Amino acid sequence: MAKFYIEKLVVTGKESKRSEIDFCDGLNFIVGPSNTGKTHVVDCIDYLFGLAPTIKEPFRFNPAMGSLC
Repeated sequence: MAKFYIEKLVVTGKESKRSEIDFCDGLNFIVGPSNTGKTHVVDCIDYLFGLAPTIKEPFRFNPAMGSLC
């Protein structure tokens, strides 16, 4: 099985500034104060891997309003 990891997450959208997060090989922690976007990062990664939002667990962003790389 091939080993892979996410190197970088880039999020852009209408009326939003571009945000980038660089990841390293191995374990990465997403930490920070409340209401700073930690869950948004996880939602973006879920979206990239094909997870669909549900009524109980909606995405906290609108994929139609921007792009994810």
